[in-house]
Amino acid sequence: ETSGKSLKDGIVLYAGEDRASLVPVSTSLNTEQGFRGLVAMSGAQNGAYRVYDFSGNIADRIPAEATPSKAGADFTVVPDSATVTVYDSEGASVAPTAVSDKSFNLDMGSYTYKVEKDGYETATGGFEITEEDAAAAARHTINVTLVAVGPVNTTVTITVKVLAHDADTCGNALTYKQNPDKYFSILNGESYAVTFDRSDAMADQALIAALIANDIEYEIRNGYFASIGEYGELDHGPNSGWLFMVNGVASTVSANAYHFTNDSEMVFFYTDDFSKDYGSEAWQDDPTEPSQSEPEATLFSDVPTDHWAYEFVKALAERGIIKGYGDGTYGAKDPIARRDIVVILWRLCGEEEAQYANDFTDVPEGEYYTQAIAWAVKNGIVNGIGGGKFDPTASVTREQLAVMLYRLAASKGIPLSGEGAPEFTDAADISDFAVEAVAAMAAAGVITGTDAGAFLPKETANRCEAAAMVFRFDALK
Repeated sequence: ETSGKSLKDGIVLYAGEDRASLVPVSTSLNTEQGFRGLVAMSGAQNGAYRVYDFSGNIADRIPAEATPSKAGADFTVVPDSATVTVYDSEGASVAPTAVSDKSFNLDMGSYTYKVEKDGYETATGGFEITEEDAAAAARHTINVTLVAVGPVNTTVTITVKVLAHDADTCGNALTYKQNPDKYFSILNGESYAVTFDRSDAMADQALIAALIANDIEYEIRNGYFASIGEYGELDHGPNSGWLFMVNGVASTVSANAYHFTNDSEMVFFYTDDFSKDYGSEAWQDDPTEPSQSEPEATLFSDVPTDHWAYEFVKALAERGIIKGYGDGTYGAKDPIARRDIVVILWRLCGEEEAQYANDFTDVPEGEYYTQAIAWAVKNGIVNGIGGGKFDPTASVTREQLAVMLYRLAASKGIPLSGEGAPEFTDAADISDFAVEAVAAMAAAGVITGTDAGAFLPKETANRCEAAAMVFRFDALK
């Protein structure tokens, strides 16, 4: 017990959270002196005790092997309410410390762990406590982010319909909205179903697969289907061409930017006048008429007004810097792909024209991200992965995104410094190439850590996190 005014109180005041060390812990001498002081005080209370000369105390003559060092593993998990269980090499669970149910004191050996929570996929892994770890009582931080349980299926099936009308009797005045009974399928059947991996389910690819399977020729210009079969853009007047709907809703983005997340029906139809057909609300020229394409309160169904990233997503979406999948969702929890973050940064900078040849074999000409990647490479914001490839669909980690923003700032002459940056608990996990960028972005308030003070540098950045970082970065300009 302490009185609140004793020497013991002064020592205890500096006790670490793990109750196994005294802060600061940059040197073991501080902890050793503190605990020797506590031991000496306890001994003195029970009789004569050598307070300044420890050579005569029995406690100091206990063989080292009788008090083996313990290393430790401390887990930082997202969500924080997830349960962590650690198992030894025999499969027996290890009790956590009294300080935290996510902190473990461990002997030398091999260990596995399981992190679980209802509604999330269980994460497992393993780690080693070496003889050196045990001798130094080293502690390891293990970061685990659980993924919310999504749809069981990893594929989506798109039912494609391609509809047109009789060119000889339409009088160049038919629309699908007003004359659906005049339309017929130009496929061999009423529809064609195609299945994709969820990550690759794009509207343009679904249509192309249906057209090829039905031996129908097509032409794409600037990402738009200029002609399908015998029906071409402007053939039936200045407003004629191809449009498409998904599940009965007109798309507000082009086919090469529309990403499917669930099984859907897609209808491509040829209209004689797009200004009078489905989706025409999105192209109104009269500024006095309110647009009905993207109601503000329901901009994206998966980013409601009480979502932590709502204001970031809303602000960037209203400026056209970020866009959703076209089915009313933003893909809030989806990883941000290399091609998409580059497009976002390109738009943020006003879609600057890059005079740079596209040398990447996996970046086709005419895609929505082609010009953006050329711009980003020219300005030193991103590089390829080697072998003439860019890997446009690969996910971006949090530290990689920090580096991209840091390089963009440099290209724009925005002065940044890592001075005053918060120290993340997992700073040792940040790659060497990203240390300077993370510090600068953190000091500028562009990136933040978790409630536990971790940055999680190797974790994939999701689309909402990317929106938040880009929004904060834009405030620096």
